Amino acid sequence: MPVMTVTQLLQQGDQLSVQGDFATAKTCYQRALALDSHCTEAWNSLGLLLMSEQHFEEAVPYFEQAIVLKLGNVLAHNNLASAFLKLGHFAKAIVQYEYALAMYPNQAIRDNLVQALLRLGNHYHTQDRLVDADACYRRILIFDPDHRESHIQIGILALAKGDLASAAERCRCVVDRDKVSFGDMQRLGAEHYHQGRTLESFAYFVHVAAAQPDLSGHYNNLGLVVTKLGYEHHAVRCYKQALAIQEEGVTYSNLGTALHKIGRLQEAEQCFRRVVEMQPDSAHSHYALAFNLTAQTRFPEALSHFEIAANRRPTGDTEVLYHFTRGWVWLSQGNMEGWREQAWYWYQKKYREFFFLERKLPRTELTDFLIHKEPWNGVDCIAGKRLLVITGWEGFGDDIQMIRCVRHLIAVCGHVTLVCRPALVELFRTFDLIDSVRSIADPTLSVDFDEYVPLMSLPSIFHLHCSMVFMGKFVPYLTVPRVVQDEWFNIIKKYTNTSKYKKINIGLCWTSSDRNKSHEARYINNIELLWPLFDIQGTQFFSLQIGIDINTTSRFPPGKICNVGHKIHSFMDASAALSHLDLLITIDSAYTHLSGALGRPVWLLLPIVSEFRWLHDRSDSPWYPSVRIFRQRELNNWSTVIDDVSIELSKLVNSV
Repeated sequence: MPVMTVTQLLQQGDQLSVQGDFATAKTCYQRALALDSHCTEAWNSLGLLLMSEQHFEEAVPYFEQAIVLKLGNVLAHNNLASAFLKLGHFAKAIVQYEYALAMYPNQAIRDNLVQALLRLGNHYHTQDRLVDADACYRRILIFDPDHRESHIQIGILALAKGDLASAAERCRCVVDRDKVSFGDMQRLGAEHYHQGRTLESFAYFVHVAAAQPDLSGHYNNLGLVVTKLGYEHHAVRCYKQALAIQEEGVTYSNLGTALHKIGRLQEAEQCFRRVVEMQPDSAHSHYALAFNLTAQTRFPEALSHFEIAANRRPTGDTEVLYHFTRGWVWLSQGNMEGWREQAWYWYQKKYREFFFLERKLPRTELTDFLIHKEPWNGVDCIAGKRLLVITGWEGFGDDIQMIRCVRHLIAVCGHVTLVCRPALVELFRTFDLIDSVRSIADPTLSVDFDEYVPLMSLPSIFHLHCSMVFMGKFVPYLTVPRVVQDEWFNIIKKYTNTSKYKKINIGLCWTSSDRNKSHEARYINNIELLWPLFDIQGTQFFSLQIGIDINTTSRFPPGKICNVGHKIHSFMDASAALSHLDLLITIDSAYTHLSGALGRPVWLLLPIVSEFRWLHDRSDSPWYPSVRIFRQRELNNWSTVIDDVSIELSKLVNSV
């Protein structure tokens, strides 16, 4: 067999990559490097292979090496920038795109640079770093003077400074006031808003407000638009301007909602109380106040307003939220009757149907079955029947927490099939009492069942409130197959064999890869707050973060944390990783439930208002005996939580 040249190996690798055979392509590029370690094409191609497999952080050094070996390597600069962009390193991406553009003025590179500047500008904007955001948007206009989104974003910044005229002028890229009538601007603003074209909606509404600055409704509309864009601080200014012109209940309600979202709970409370004064018969006004009081852990007051809301006969979304949130409050206080409220909407056909439509799930034989048939209520006899347990409407953590309840279901039923999201199928098959675990995405899944029950209804059906001991009685209830454990043993071992001293191996999770703004209070956004943990001798930290937040490990002190999150591709991987760690320190996440279900030690960091499942003012969890809770003592203050964890971690290290 003739020996292939470097050129031939590169060509073969490229062909295999196009065909999707990445493993063999990688071997070709590696063989090319073995023949010529200075082959920039091979370094670049290996980086691209890693990018195609979503391993963006691992791809970076390959592109960097290609640049070192060949100055002026436009392709490598562009690819490195793309990797940084995927990782969220916007500023680094911009530098690399500028290098590439300077060497090769290409429209595609220019477009990439504009996209990176836009993402960095929006990032600064959401952090209220308005000067930095403005600078990014204006740099975009150097490359693309007609870039509509940048003009509109600069207009939003002008509005934030109270300059309505400049804001409207910036939005001329969308609205030509000489050609569009005032009535059309109002209509188009509303249409774009409801269609989700929020930036265009802002452009129209700001022109309307500039034309009639003395009408409060225009500022209220602007507040709604910038709230939808995620700029609640700007919305507060808009609503206050509207109220300065005319006091209206809806504007007070919108202002209260915006203040609540940015953590100014006491100010929000005053707004909601004003709405109650103005609209005492409105169920929604009492619900909004109750929700705010709940966030302040003033549960008795909150419940009183929930009861008033109930007497006002709430409808639609308010009715569902009323039952759900009242149940949340009860459960937070240890009143397990709250489970009935949490599952209430499943037993109302109109809301089941609305739920499926809202989630945009395809109408299939299964969804029709779930919509039209009443769920099992726990009363009717199901002995010998085929029962479907349906999950996937709540978070992954909810499913992992409540899968334990199936144990009690099996005792009264003949045959149980669990249908869950694809990501959980492999994990839930380790719960060996279930006859069958199927993916809800499985096209072969047929409706061959007598009854069905939502997983989150089981706590109410089996009366969890009767015995708090029940919750943690059967932990652990999930396991990790030996073959997966062995794979992760080797991964963790690679990082722990570098020191002759015994260290405690600690997993760390501080945010979510799927950022949910309604859960923002859970996240530790300022990662520098975690640095005191790394100063504790005798510890080895492992980042378990996946997705877009993987990049933040580079902001930790060098050598203090090993990143293994990019190797976690499933809940089974995560389970195996946790099985080889001595401790997990995490925010409220699916990792908490996974570790608890495996019986692994967890230190849980909670905001001052936490999920109902962690109850209130407790440092332990009846759900998971291995969980220890560290709570905020004041709103949004994580410093004291990290201080408490540091003290306890030092004690743990010294005891080993």
